[in-house]
Amino acid sequence: MKKYLLPLVALVLFHACATPPKSVSQRGPWDLAELKKTPAAEWGLRTGLVQEVYYQGEPFHGKPTRIFAYLGRPAEGQGPFPAVVLVHGGGGKAFRDWTVHWAKRGYVALAMDTAGCGPAGALPDGGPNQDDANKFHEFTDPDARDMWSYHAVAAVARGHSLLASLPEVDRARIGITGISWGGYLTCIVAGIDDRFKVAVPVYGCGFLGDNSAWRDGSLARLSRATRARWLHLFDPSQYLGGVRCPILFLNGTTDFANSSRPMEPEEKVQIQAAKKQLFEVPVALDALSVVVHKDNPVSVLTLTQVGKIYSGYINNWKQVGGPDAPIVRYSRESSSGTYSFVKDEVLKGRDYASDCQTMSGTSEIAEVVARDKNGIGYGGVAYFAKAPGVKIVSIKKTDIAPEISPLGPNGLPGFQVVYSHSYGLFRPLYVYAAGQPEGEKKTYLDWILGPDGQKIVEQVEYIPLPKK
Repeated sequence: MKKYLLPLVALVLFHACATPPKSVSQRGPWDLAELKKTPAAEWGLRTGLVQEVYYQGEPFHGKPTRIFAYLGRPAEGQGPFPAVVLVHGGGGKAFRDWTVHWAKRGYVALAMDTAGCGPAGALPDGGPNQDDANKFHEFTDPDARDMWSYHAVAAVARGHSLLASLPEVDRARIGITGISWGGYLTCIVAGIDDRFKVAVPVYGCGFLGDNSAWRDGSLARLSRATRARWLHLFDPSQYLGGVRCPILFLNGTTDFANSSRPMEPEEKVQIQAAKKQLFEVPVALDALSVVVHKDNPVSVLTLTQVGKIYSGYINNWKQVGGPDAPIVRYSRESSSGTYSFVKDEVLKGRDYASDCQTMSGTSEIAEVVARDKNGIGYGGVAYFAKAPGVKIVSIKKTDIAPEISPLGPNGLPGFQVVYSHSYGLFRPLYVYAAGQPEGEKKTYLDWILGPDGQKIVEQVEYIPLPKK
C-alpha cells in the first residue's frame, strides 16, 4: 500500500538527522556580514501585544530606505522567548494579526512589509513595490541590488537580526515562515542565513524557470541573458542546497496530515487561501492525565483545581489537601497540541502561570516530576501509566462529581470512562486531507477506521473509536 504523510515531528527529525548537503558557494548579491548586523530602528506606537517599528533597509537607486514591521510580544512570561519571522505573500503587507496569533502562543513575532509600504500605504523612503513589473524586468549585474527580490530578502534577513538583538528573544530559537511569495523568500533566506533553527515555506518554493505560472509569462518575456541572470541570482533553487536547519514544505502535495487538536480558524483560512476543501475525521481518542510525584499524598483533583494550579491561582499543595509546599508546574511547550487543549479545556482560555517550566515532550515531564516531590505535570495517560516515580491522579469533573481514574483494571487507559464521558480529560485525534479522499486514499482511511486499523490504535495504547 502507498505510504502517506508521516507526523510533522517525524519530518523534522528526518531532516535534522539526515546527512547535510554539500556546501554551496552561491550566496547571491547580498552582503551577509552586513545583513547579520543589528539594523538601526525607530520604535513606534505600542497597542496591546503589538508594537510598530521601522528599521534600516538597503539603498534603492542610491537612496536609503526604511522597512516597516509589526512586533508581537507574549503578554506573560519572563523569557527569553522563542521567536519567528513572518513573511507575507504577493499583494500582502505586514500583518498585525499574524504577530498576535504567534504572541498568544508564547513567541516574539516580527512581520515586516516587503513592498516598500507602511501601515498607511507606500513609504516615501520605502523600497521597490512587489508587482510583477518590479520583480521581472531587464537588468544587468550592477542593477541587481535594485531588484525587488534583492530588497525583500535583505528586509527579511535584517528583520531576523533585529529580532535576535532583543533581550526578550532567545536568539538560538528563531524560525521563519512565509506564504506564497513569502514562501519563495523563506527558501532563499534559509539558504543564506545560517542562524535560523527552522524554516516553513507555505506553498512557495523555487524552480520558477522549470514549472511555474511565470515560466511562460513574465520570465519568458525577458531576454535570454536576463532570464538566465534572474534565475541564477533570484531563484530559490540556487540557495536551497545551503539550508542547514529543518525545512518543512507546506505545499498541499501530501495526502494526509495528523493532528492531536482541531485545526484553528487561522489554519483553515490558509486552506481556503490555497483553494482547497478541508476534510476532517477523528481516527482515535486520547485520554490525558495529571501526574504528581509518587510520594505526594494528593491523589484526587477537580478540573477546576487543575485549571487554577496551572493559571497560578493555586500555588501551594496544602490548598488541595497536600503538604505545605510550593507547587512546581511543568507544562508542554506552547507549540504542542496538548498545551493548547489544556489551555482551552482546563484553563478555560486563561494564560498559563508565568513560572510554568516547559518541557518538549511527555517523557521529559515524567522524568522531572519523578525527581521533584513538589512537581505536577500533564500528558498522555498511556505513557504515564508505565513511567516510574509518578502517580496519575483521579479527576473530578466538578466539585460534587465522582472521582474517576483514566486507568482501567489492567493499568492501561480505560475505554469505558472515556466512551461514557465520565472522565473529563480526553480528546479526539484527527486526520486531515485537502478534499474528500478517493481511490487509494479512501482505501487507506477506511483501513484506519476499520477493525485492523483500530486494533493498532489499541496496541499502541490509544483508545479506539467506540463501535457503532
